[in-house]
Amino acid sequence: EYLAKRLAEPLIREGKKALEQGKKKDCLSLFSLAVGYDFHNPKLHFHLGKLLEEEKRWEAAEFHLQRFQELMPDNPIGWFLLGKIALAKKEWEQASSFFAKYIRKRGQDANAFLLYGESLFGEKRYSTAKQALLKALELNPENKNLYPLLAKCYLKLGDQENAKRILKLGISKDPQSFENFYLLGKIYFISGELRKAKKQIKRSLRYNPDSLEAYYLLGEIYQKGGDKRKARKIRERWQLWKKHLEEYGCLRTGQSFPEEQKLFLFEGVEEDDWDDLEEISLEEIGAEDEE
Repeated sequence: EYLAKRLAEPLIREGKKALEQGKKKDCLSLFSLAVGYDFHNPKLHFHLGKLLEEEKRWEAAEFHLQRFQELMPDNPIGWFLLGKIALAKKEWEQASSFFAKYIRKRGQDANAFLLYGESLFGEKRYSTAKQALLKALELNPENKNLYPLLAKCYLKLGDQENAKRILKLGISKDPQSFENFYLLGKIYFISGELRKAKKQIKRSLRYNPDSLEAYYLLGEIYQKGGDKRKARKIRERWQLWKKHLEEYGCLRTGQSFPEEQKLFLFEGVEEDDWDDLEEISLEEIGAEDEE
């Protein structure tokens, strides 16, 4: 065993140098050779697991991270990375189990509570997910990613008012968030507040003009509001955009379109379908709700 460790040492040194130079593939090769000599080295297993997780080589990453946790049961970082892998694979129950183990050891980690909440949401445990996300919000209110997910929890629990409150707070943190505007518009649509719904959906499209779901909902808003001509026009355009998305991989951005296909994308859209709206302040949205 002593000789094996001595054989691993130069490989580990060279692997660390490669990692410092940003040569991840070289580092992976060197660490993989080293771990064959020094299989009981927890740091080697951790670094291999982390590098493989970044490369999305899930099974190999899981093997090394599980081995790390066996060797270092008091260090929960392996559970966190295993949770991220399970989350990426949509293995919700497994992910929530790993994050729960990490949180029990580490405690006040905002990102862990966010990912724990996301995995619980995937399990459809909406009330528990809400509590985890509220804890993440308490620990780090600047994390823009938690607001739409927390709002979705409130919606699943039938609490539209708190969902709207969280989305407006999210917009104050991230005034160019497609998802916050889109979800807010959807809530107004469901509650029959069509004018407000239309404004929020148009704002969402300003920040993600390729969103088929938002553009489709805009057509539904016009249809429900009685403007069948505009609803029909939007539906026809939506069908064209859907077809082009399937064929070329993008919509209004035009990045992947042949030149002759680009013209229809912009024709009449700004004049007919969008308000002249820039970034929107939280106070302005609050004022709209008072109308």
